[in-house]
Amino acid sequence: MVTELKKLPLRYNYSEFITSLSKTNYYLGKLDAIFTKVRNADVFIKPLYIREATLSSQIEGIHSSIYDVYLYNTSEQTKYDDVKDIINYCKALEYTQKTLKYNHIDLGYIKNIYHILIHGNTDFNKYNDDFRKIQNWIGLPKTTVKDALYIPPSPKQVISLMKNLEKYINYTREDIIIQSALIHSQFECIHPFIDGNGRIGRILIPAFLYSRKIISYPIICISEYFEKHRRYYYHVLNNITKKNDTVSWIKFYIDSIYYGSIKTQDIIFKLSLLYNKIKWQIINYKSPYSIQFLDFIFKNPIFVSRKVGNDLQLNKVTVNRLIKMFINLKILKSMNRKRDNLYIFKELLTIIQS
Repeated sequence: MVTELKKLPLRYNYSEFITSLSKTNYYLGKLDAIFTKVRNADVFIKPLYIREATLSSQIEGIHSSIYDVYLYNTSEQTKYDDVKDIINYCKALEYTQKTLKYNHIDLGYIKNIYHILIHGNTDFNKYNDDFRKIQNWIGLPKTTVKDALYIPPSPKQVISLMKNLEKYINYTREDIIIQSALIHSQFECIHPFIDGNGRIGRILIPAFLYSRKIISYPIICISEYFEKHRRYYYHVLNNITKKNDTVSWIKFYIDSIYYGSIKTQDIIFKLSLLYNKIKWQIINYKSPYSIQFLDFIFKNPIFVSRKVGNDLQLNKVTVNRLIKMFINLKILKSMNRKRDNLYIFKELLTIIQS
C-alpha cells in the first residue's frame, strides 16, 4: 500500500530525549572545537570525506573500498566500476561545503546534490533532474512490488511533501539534533528520486548541521554507525510509518550523532598527531617544498610522481628528491612497477580505514 505520510513538524515528548541530547550536544560541540583549533584542518577534510562517502555508499551495496577510491585517482584500474559513485559523493560534500557556507538548504540544493551523485558534475543546466514522476518501492532483490517492504508516497504527493520538508529545514524553533533526525527520516520516507535517496539523505545530516553553524565542515562520521546497526536503522525508519513510532527513531539517531562525533574527533586527533610527527621529522631537511608535499600526501595517500608535479607545479628532479626523502624516512612506501611507481602513505590509510 502506498504510504500516506504526515507533514512536518511532528509532535513528540521532548523530555524523553533530554539526557541523551545533553551528552550528544556536548560531544558535537567538542567536535566543532577541534575543527577550529586544529591547524591545517582543510588538509584532513578530504580523507574524512572519502571515508564517509565510502561507508555511506557501502550501505547501498556499493563494493569499492577507500583503497579503491585513492587508486582510481591515480588513473589506475580498480576492481569495481562503482568507485565513481563514491567519487561523486565526495564531490557532493565539496559542493555542500562551498554552497552552504553562506546559503541555506532549499530544494534547488537537494536537486543539485542528486545531479552530482548521478552525473558527477555541476553542469546543472544540462539535465532536467527533477523529483520522480513514477511510483518507486523498496524491497529485496528480485522481488516485485507485491513483496515491497515499503512503498513511498505517490508521485503526485512528492512536490507538496518536499516543499513542506524545505519549510521545516528552515524552521528555527526546534532542537537542532531532533530536527536533523526528522529531516533525514522524512526525506527517506518521501524517497523523492528514482535513485540515490539513501546517500542524499545521509548527506543532508552534516549539510544541515553545517548550514546551521553547528559544525565547521559538513562532515560527521555517521555512516559507520548506520552500517554497524543496519538492520535496526532500517527497522526504526520503517516503523515511523508502519507503527507511528518516531520516538525509537529519534533515540537511535541521537546515539548515532553521539558516536559519529566521537569517531570524527578520534580520526582528526590521530591525523593531527601524524601530521605533526612527520613535520618534525622533515624540519631538518632544507627543502622549501617539504610542507607542500606533506599536505599533498595527506590528500593523496596513494599517488604517482607525475601527479605531484602537476598539482604542486614542481619539476621532475624536485619531485623525485622529495619522494626519496620521504621513503628514506619510512613515511612512504614504493610499489615498484614497470611503468610509473605507485607510492603509498600507509599510516594515513590505516587511520581512515580503522
